[in-house]
Amino acid sequence: MPDKQINSEGVMAGLYLGIAVGGVNALVAMGLVIAFM
Repeated sequence: MPDKQINSEGVMAGLYLGIAVGGVNALVAMGLVIAFM
């Protein structure tokens, strides 16, 4: 069962990484919009 545990942790890590990248992209996009307003 250790394989399933590692896979689950990898999925969670990928999910958090996706959220973090999405948040950074949103902040950059908002900064660009404010800069051009």
